[in-house]
Amino acid sequence: MKPYVIVLAILIFSTGHYSSAQTRLVIDPQSHNGLVNGMVFTSNGSQLISVSDDKTIRIWDVKEGALDRTIRTFSGQGPEGAIYAVALSPDDRFLAIGGYFKENEVRLIDLQRDAPVVVLKGHTNVITSLNFTSDGLHLASADVTGSINIWDIGFANNAITGTLSRKLTGHKAQVYDISFSPNGEQLVSASYDGSLRLWDLSGSKESVLMRMHIDKVYACAFTSDGKGIVSGGNKGKVILWDNEGTFKRYLASLLSPVNNISINGTDIVVSANMGYHISLSTSSVVQPMPVTFSSSTASAVSSNKLGALAGGEKGDIIIYDLSDNSPIQVFKNKASSANAIGISSSGILGIGKKGNTFSSGFDLKQLDYLWKLNATDFNTEQHKDGAYSLTPVGMYTLSTGFKGTVEMNPRIDGRLRSYTVIDDNTIAVGGDYSLKVYDRDGEFKSELKGFNGAITSIAAANNRLAALCSDQTINIWNLKSGELLTSLYLAPKDEWICWTPQGFYQASSGGEKYMGWQEDLAIDSVSRFYKSSVFSSKFHQPELVKQTLLLGNFKIAQERVKLDEVPEKEEVVNTAPQVQWVTPETLVTDAKSGRVTIKAIVKSPSEIKLIKILVNGRPAPDTRGVAIPKTVGKHDVMIEQDIFITHPVNEIRIFVSNQEAKVVSEKRVFNLANATEGGRSVDIIDYSSRPDLYIVSIGVSKYSNQAYDLNYADQDAESVAQVFNTLGTNIYKEVKLTELVNENATRGSILEALEQLKNKARSKDMVVIFIASHGINDNGNFYILPYDADLQNVSQTLVSWRNIASTLGDLPSNVLVFIDACKSGQFGVNMLNDSDNTEAVRDAASDENGVVIMAASTGNETAQESSEWAHGAFTKALLEGVKNGKADIKPDGTIYLRELDFYVSERTVELTNDSQHPTTQKPSTIGRFAVIKLN
Repeated sequence: MKPYVIVLAILIFSTGHYSSAQTRLVIDPQSHNGLVNGMVFTSNGSQLISVSDDKTIRIWDVKEGALDRTIRTFSGQGPEGAIYAVALSPDDRFLAIGGYFKENEVRLIDLQRDAPVVVLKGHTNVITSLNFTSDGLHLASADVTGSINIWDIGFANNAITGTLSRKLTGHKAQVYDISFSPNGEQLVSASYDGSLRLWDLSGSKESVLMRMHIDKVYACAFTSDGKGIVSGGNKGKVILWDNEGTFKRYLASLLSPVNNISINGTDIVVSANMGYHISLSTSSVVQPMPVTFSSSTASAVSSNKLGALAGGEKGDIIIYDLSDNSPIQVFKNKASSANAIGISSSGILGIGKKGNTFSSGFDLKQLDYLWKLNATDFNTEQHKDGAYSLTPVGMYTLSTGFKGTVEMNPRIDGRLRSYTVIDDNTIAVGGDYSLKVYDRDGEFKSELKGFNGAITSIAAANNRLAALCSDQTINIWNLKSGELLTSLYLAPKDEWICWTPQGFYQASSGGEKYMGWQEDLAIDSVSRFYKSSVFSSKFHQPELVKQTLLLGNFKIAQERVKLDEVPEKEEVVNTAPQVQWVTPETLVTDAKSGRVTIKAIVKSPSEIKLIKILVNGRPAPDTRGVAIPKTVGKHDVMIEQDIFITHPVNEIRIFVSNQEAKVVSEKRVFNLANATEGGRSVDIIDYSSRPDLYIVSIGVSKYSNQAYDLNYADQDAESVAQVFNTLGTNIYKEVKLTELVNENATRGSILEALEQLKNKARSKDMVVIFIASHGINDNGNFYILPYDADLQNVSQTLVSWRNIASTLGDLPSNVLVFIDACKSGQFGVNMLNDSDNTEAVRDAASDENGVVIMAASTGNETAQESSEWAHGAFTKALLEGVKNGKADIKPDGTIYLRELDFYVSERTVELTNDSQHPTTQKPSTIGRFAVIKLN
């Protein structure tokens, strides 16, 4: 919990009612992007649920160390929609959230259906804390006015109800934390007034005032046995009380405020400047927990001795093994770590740290990430220029040096965050919520709108103003007109997406997932979120984005590229098909046999083009190319399908595309591990029947046209085939190898080898494709050059990547593709030299095709070979990682995709002196899987 944010919320809170459905563009860093205010483990410790200032609920898979899913609810502009409090019912089904909501409601979400099922209204201001009783029959909620509400929770006919039964008053300031006793007969509350209160919920006793803290109290919790209470406050004291409110002793005296306390069994985790583990079973010894952030804002403890701490402005989360307080998982924000920007007169953004040193950049004219910057003069944030001397005076005032001042309104602008001189009569000033332009005397001229987060760095050149926000977007305005032209989001491994306010975008091969369309329906409904790729057929418009930046006006750019009228955002999301699950109705089901039935209704405003049923991200066996089922409405269809499942955990999704959009449904999970037959446990899966590994390794160094020859592509293919053939039997029952090298790698033989996989590969099998050759881009279509390639007859002699992706996308097995097909070297005058593989990688790794792809290089980069290695750089790194086991980072004898990706990427960059950057793309529907076992 974070007291300073709650106080701010009171200052800017306004009354009003929710508007109707609304749609807006939001970033999705695949993690939190703001302070984490609350966390809770599920009862068995398998999942961690966190809530944040960024208005999202993130559910994390603790074992896999990955984000399982994200829930979004109705929110508004600025801080409206920020979530400050969370509680989970004892059966793990219902999640209660509260925070900066306009109607001050508690929202109860059914996690089995991802839907708010009841809205509890009864508070008059921001909600700060929530807590369920151990039987789930009561919920307590507290707010910043000092009030506490007790709700009776009922459940009948598969529906939940909530009734306000009691209101507790007595605190003289905000209540920051509350906790029920294990038996539900008492409640303790912690307040800004410097006290705790112990409430007897039977009504037979007056509340007990507990005073030992000498300042604000931020945290409180009952011990698991109900005999004690632990509290913490602003002065760093952690105090143990008995269950009658009597002081027992100090457990810790920390040097910073205690923000949160979590207890399970004898384990106490304290969130302060860092984390602290206190064990009541070992004489309350205080043990520090290592963190990577400056301050911790939330904590949680599981029943299986796991602890969690969250901290930092970006909401990083660390999971610990409390047996030795060692970190075992890290859920880190995936945004870039830039905190300073510059802009050149040639349209290059410099990106880096404070101090005007830029380690990388972005070309606004070509829309391309720059790993290295040539000597460029950047305009950066300038605080002095001639007679100007911009000087902050406190948190809300800026002196201009001309006897003028700029006064920030705490409610509207927030704190002063950044400022710069633009020219001899203009300055720009950024705050927590605003970006405004003033003259040198401090007179307001204009306001620049369209961003989220605080303004942390500003730069201007050639009538363009760039501002870096705390959400790590870089927004570009036409300074003269005030029009927001584009927003740019930079993610790890140099992924990015750049978009206009209307939703048109260009992105790196994996960048589309970082921005999307959020459709807020109502406060009693979960919001819908569509990745930008859902509407790619209309909104993936690189040239329009370029022209908007070049011309400084979207309307003029629209005319230049001859684009039709731009629909409103609400109209855009209405074009997407909707999948409504009928069976199973709930998220998780225990399957009784290896064959299950699914039913769903697909509602579409236009004709449906394709339906795919996906099991763990791959087409379900016997359902490839599902015929469009019978129509139940104009374009609505009913799907009813029997599916054979073989894995212990089976995630079922439905992919649907229509004329305007392509979507993947929410998942439904079938567990086979607990299947029974006739009252006895049954092992559905024959674990003695291991999967097979299919390898197709293609390498062309010698072409029929010697002008195309390479040096080591054939050796690359042979070496990779040998390594996987040798190590494959450690995890796979049988390795089936097809090796196509030089004259054997004709167009016909390549297509035949891929087609054969359709008849052989099963759902439990693994397919590995390795391609080392030339690759070219012809009018937006990527091609592989086989041995018999003729660049004068591209369509008839080259291998179309779209055909490869489509064929592999229909296989029921997992598919991993290594592609080293952007080889260096030119084809000569009047021949094709464009080798950009971005769209090829994007297409293969789409949810529709579901292929995991590791590409040797990014965009227009060339893949390098060297006589020193007798291999391509990418292949050398791959062989080192697999053959020599260097990619087994954990190490546990098994190389997983994440490990291989990390090693190969880092090693290739090292081998090529930072001139070649591999990219790995994995569909959102594919989970973690092992690539190879070393022994």
